[in-house]
Amino acid sequence: MNKQDPNRIRVQIDFAPAAFHELLELQDRTGAPSRGETVKYALRSLQWLANQVGEDGTLMLLKDGQRERVVFPYLQRSDVIIPAPRTSEQVEREQPSGQTRSAAAATRWSRAES
Repeated sequence: MNKQDPNRIRVQIDFAPAAFHELLELQDRTGAPSRGETVKYALRSLQWLANQVGEDGTLMLLKDGQRERVVFPYLQRSDVIIPAPRTSEQVEREQPSGQTRSAAAATRWSRAES
């Protein structure tokens, strides 16, 4: 937990230089007030996308009056549904006592895959 705000969890992410440049471009393009907000926008967008694509990982787009089929290979599983965001209290309740966050997350994902 973040010492200043117990309702937030601090995350550190290492980016390759090219990916960091993309993050800065997205921040500028979206008008996000910070890099952290840019990442949050991206997470919300991926959640929406994952719930919109078909089982084959495709989505039909209409751009400039033309229909275009877009394939997202990393979303080509029929059992992938990204749940709505949870509060930190929900995460804490799901986490077994004494278990690290990453271990708890691995447990949740392995249960979801079975």
